[in-house]
Amino acid sequence: MSIGMKYETNWERVVLAYMVGSILAGAVFIVGFFITAVIYYVSTAYPPPTWGWQELQSTFWLWSLVSLAWLLGQTVLVSLPWYLLHISGRTHWKYAVGLGVFAVPLTVAFFELNLFWGYAGFAIWGGLMGWLIWRIAYFKNDDTP
Repeated sequence: MSIGMKYETNWERVVLAYMVGSILAGAVFIVGFFITAVIYYVSTAYPPPTWGWQELQSTFWLWSLVSLAWLLGQTVLVSLPWYLLHISGRTHWKYAVGLGVFAVPLTVAFFELNLFWGYAGFAIWGGLMGWLIWRIAYFKNDDTP
């Protein structure tokens, strides 16, 4: 990064980042849920259930619910810290990843969710989502004085 380079954003990019981040966060949750289910069925030697149209509909609704919950959570809980980082000039990806690494496990702990992944799994998930949202929201501005 050269001297004078700054990352900037605008409202359109922020909204797009929040929407894409929410949709992908729901997908990551569903994949993690299925991995957990497969590990459970393999470790207990129970035969896995058969999948039909109703299970696929349930998966879609769960994905929608998780995506909506993520959108609500990042809007309510992360927007203010992100805004404070932004106006203080801390617009590098490291700050977004750090915010995700701490915000997601703290939210999970606050709501007392126990989903087998542990706080480390949620921290990794939050860091990845923080980087993705930062990558969509910010762009380099080389014209800064």
